[in-house]
Amino acid sequence: APHRGKRNEPAHLGLVVKRLAALWGLEPDQVATLTARNACRAFGLPPPGQAE
Repeated sequence: APHRGKRNEPAHLGLVVKRLAALWGLEPDQVATLTARNACRAFGLPPPGQAE
């Protein structure tokens, strides 16, 4: 598990999603859906699963 002062890297993403799910009272797949939608909205990309 990652710790303060240690390098953050993509390999820790699953741990982050699980922790957010626990904090928010959601399932990890719900967190993944929400964060993917938010990222698409922030970067002006089409929603996941939709053609451009």
